[in-house]
Amino acid sequence: MTATSCLPLTKKGELDNQLLAQTIALGLNLRINGDLAGLQLETGKWLTTQKRDYCGENAMEVSMVCTPVYSDVTPYGFICNELKVDPYWYYKLPSEVLCLMKQLGLESTVGGLYQVANKALGQAFMLPVDCDGDGKGVLLSDISGAVDMINNAFDGCRLFLGNLDQKITCPNLCNSGTKSAWITVTDISDMKVYPNPFNDVAVFEFVSGRDAHGVLEIQNLLGQWLETLIDKPISIGVLNRVEYRPGNQIPSVLIYKLKLDDVVFTGKLIYNGIR
Repeated sequence: MTATSCLPLTKKGELDNQLLAQTIALGLNLRINGDLAGLQLETGKWLTTQKRDYCGENAMEVSMVCTPVYSDVTPYGFICNELKVDPYWYYKLPSEVLCLMKQLGLESTVGGLYQVANKALGQAFMLPVDCDGDGKGVLLSDISGAVDMINNAFDGCRLFLGNLDQKITCPNLCNSGTKSAWITVTDISDMKVYPNPFNDVAVFEFVSGRDAHGVLEIQNLLGQWLETLIDKPISIGVLNRVEYRPGNQIPSVLIYKLKLDDVVFTGKLIYNGIR
């Protein structure tokens, strides 16, 4: 009798198993990110991750950007905020898979999901399993789908926000009454200048609420130009980061001015001098 593999093969002799491929990918992710194994999985919650600007030690999360929307559907009109840049991904894992993990005595974690996937591949239990009594039994495709969700959720070094009851939305400004509420919504979010005061280098970070041409300048208190840090197109929702080193500038109070097309933002920057 010729021995045969319990794993299906293509005509070329290659492994053709979605669960196997997803489990291998999850195993690699667990080796790269040791904290991922202990991440809790909850039934009925939105497992939520947030985009980062790049994969790296100092990577920053991409902020959501809300923009105003005006409509004349009422005599007064109304204004709402809509999410123009959405950096969040949401997933709900199949409740029957989490039920199976508990039935097998496994923790409700990503590590537990990895274990149940390996047990399924090794045929440690027979499928389908009707864990919660709803008559739907757990299939290999259900386990594969759950593993695939985790792999996708953290693709691109995304940041775990939590298991949320609801998805993240913009503040509700509906029924604000007049169109003047339009100007209360800023075109920029998360403008950071640090440290301030500073000794040798100051860092500017900001996210634009729209596509625009951006110019970031340093001026003295008389409004005289000292240096241009940014002069380029700025994309909506992208974190912009630039450093300022005064060089031979004497200690003083400086002015930074950020222009996004016709919108201007200014602030004071205190330079104490290199110590």
